[in-house]
Amino acid sequence: RCAVTNGCISYAGTPLVSTSAANCNFWEGTTSTDADDASNWSLGVVPSTASKDVLIPRKVQNSCTYSTESTTNVSMKDLWIQNGATFNAGTKSHFVSGDFTNNGTFNSSTGIVTMNGTAAQAINGSSGTSFYNYINKNIGTGITLGVATTIQNTFTLSSGILDASSFNLILPAAGTVVGGEDESHVKGTMLKTTAATSKFTFPLGDGTQYKSIAITPSGTGSTV
Repeated sequence: RCAVTNGCISYAGTPLVSTSAANCNFWEGTTSTDADDASNWSLGVVPSTASKDVLIPRKVQNSCTYSTESTTNVSMKDLWIQNGATFNAGTKSHFVSGDFTNNGTFNSSTGIVTMNGTAAQAINGSSGTSFYNYINKNIGTGITLGVATTIQNTFTLSSGILDASSFNLILPAAGTVVGGEDESHVKGTMLKTTAATSKFTFPLGDGTQYKSIAITPSGTGSTV
């Protein structure tokens, strides 16, 4: 057994001890796949506070799934998705004040993930993560990509720098950008696939100054 005493940690093939995980709300799935059912969580509550980590472990009976009908917000500190585990985000707004670590499968559906920490944050994992809607709202030293990350629909820059110096930020043809200024932009590499010849403005900068780049593709189906 693996006792968790300081938030959620990754473990290998051994169960967690619920009573030891005071700062970790981990998915048990003992009742159903319904993530809005408190009985499926180790702390007996649906994740709703930025002070508790959330762990989605492998080897559970039911996958963690938020229904498409539910609109209640979900809040957590660190989010861990283990290798072999699946987290289905549904249509909810998920607020992550710590790190987002995906070593398994994250199904974004049409939900929103907001990284809203007050200190440095990271998007990590062994699996590239694809968000549907993503909001960058860090008021600390910014958010660092530790893995290639895709934003399928709307990428909103509200506050803080998104550091893509080591891993690419990818927007497909349907991806759009809202925002971009000195206080909030992308530092590093962005890839944009376009199905049109319309201009696209990359919200880039050097981490201090906003230095956007606008490109008009010469043909359809281009990646720039």
